[in-house]
Amino acid sequence: MASHARAPQHRSSTASFRPAPHNWVAASVVAYIVLSAIMRVWLSYSWNINQPYWAPADDGLVVREAIGGVNDYLTITKRPGFSLFLKIVHLSHVPLTIWIAAAWIAAALALAWTVQRICGRWLVTAIAFTLAVWCPVGFDAQIGQRAYRGSILSPAVLLLAAALVAMFVARSWVSRLAWALIVGITTGWIWLAKEDSLWIIPMVLVACIACVIKTLTSRERRIAGVLVLLPVLLIPVAGDMAARARSEHFWGVNLLETRTEGELAGFVSRVYRIEAPNRTYKRWSPDTAIDQALKAAPELENLRPYLMAGMYRENHGDDLGIWGDYLTWQLRYAISSANGDQWPSQADLQQLFARANQQLDDAAARGEITYDQRFTPGKLVAPISWDDVRDRVLPLVGPAMLQTLIPREWQAPIVDTRPITTARAQEVKDTYLAYINENERPQRHLWAATVIERGWVVLAVVGALCAVVGALLGMIRRHAEAFIAVAFALYALVYVAAECWFLVFLDGDLIWVYAVANAQPLVVAAVGVALAAGCMPRARASASAPRVRARGRHVRG
Repeated sequence: MASHARAPQHRSSTASFRPAPHNWVAASVVAYIVLSAIMRVWLSYSWNINQPYWAPADDGLVVREAIGGVNDYLTITKRPGFSLFLKIVHLSHVPLTIWIAAAWIAAALALAWTVQRICGRWLVTAIAFTLAVWCPVGFDAQIGQRAYRGSILSPAVLLLAAALVAMFVARSWVSRLAWALIVGITTGWIWLAKEDSLWIIPMVLVACIACVIKTLTSRERRIAGVLVLLPVLLIPVAGDMAARARSEHFWGVNLLETRTEGELAGFVSRVYRIEAPNRTYKRWSPDTAIDQALKAAPELENLRPYLMAGMYRENHGDDLGIWGDYLTWQLRYAISSANGDQWPSQADLQQLFARANQQLDDAAARGEITYDQRFTPGKLVAPISWDDVRDRVLPLVGPAMLQTLIPREWQAPIVDTRPITTARAQEVKDTYLAYINENERPQRHLWAATVIERGWVVLAVVGALCAVVGALLGMIRRHAEAFIAVAFALYALVYVAAECWFLVFLDGDLIWVYAVANAQPLVVAAVGVALAAGCMPRARASASAPRVRARGRHVRG
């Protein structure tokens, strides 16, 4: 009897050591994620960093500001976030290409964690991770493999989107606090990295409100659930204050940058809105508008010859005015030229243009100039007719959104090969490369980039189609995660539409770089969350933990 009684115990003990099938799936997915991460780092380093060719207002500007010591007409025209990041890269002695890969891996892991938390399906988690870590903008020659802010901004957008959802679905206050810290840091950095980062604020605020509502309608620790969200607000505010204090210390102005903030930006925005017969969707700053502005603000009359000819007008203007937003740069050239190629004090310039802006507003009040009151998506975007919006802006939106899944403008990460013609240019190149811990090395495995991009497109298209079904199922079952996925997709659409409006003067050029670069990560997040929502059972996922504990007590009994 005794041996007969022990036999079932022996079989039970043996069975307890037999791995469940889902454990093998989990182990396989984890192994796949680790191997993919290693390959992502290796390939990013193999593909090298692009230098197109240290553009003085883009790549070259952020690197030289990280190095420090330069004060000219381009100083603090870009926000300091990426330059400060490059300082960290330099101190780490780790190549920038590896930092870029690490950023994408972090974003992909955040999305994978979120998807696994929502649905618990390892296959869906693997798909979401793959779409994220191999996002084509992440290894594109114009975006992902450059020493410019887009290389880190795109994965930061994906990390932010994933962290916002993770913060919402977190089951414990400790977990929510951890994700709130990530959201706060990421939001703060994006805010400091690019002038148009205001677009992320509504997304973050809505997510915080959703978390507060979810907390207040629960039965446990409502105060704690709200307090853990404070880092989302406090960290970006603290970062903004610190960056402004730094700017005031070094340049005497409490501004993140002078391109979209302050009195110079105010002057440019006024010129854009002065009614002028020659303004078109392409020509934002007609000479007639510039002439009216200079007549209303006589202190700026010495800038006239430099605003009406030279520099950016040669390639970005015509006989009737300046195209697009290039007045911003032409104005800086004019100020420098009028002062003997010297850049005046930033504080003095702010005071000068404050007086000029007041004179323009006074002239408008007297009826001497008239401001165009038509709607624009931003103060530094010139008003255009609704016919142009219909005929020129809207036709760009659909193809741009399609590129989030089928990136036809993607370019393999080929390094700029323009020859170095002077010793000074070679010195600049060597200095900049050394600062970001890169070096001249053979470009390897470019074929892999093309293969990965094409494979990604297939997975993205199939995944998006399945995500539509998943979102519909999730909404029918009233899962909040499905509505979040749809919100991400719509948010990407609105963002792309606004960027297309801004870029309309380029007739569709650079939309891949400036619109799709941030929309693609949002669409990837939407696809991942929608797939997860479609796999959720009808019962709320949050109820699973109590059921597990109940089964445990029953077995022990």
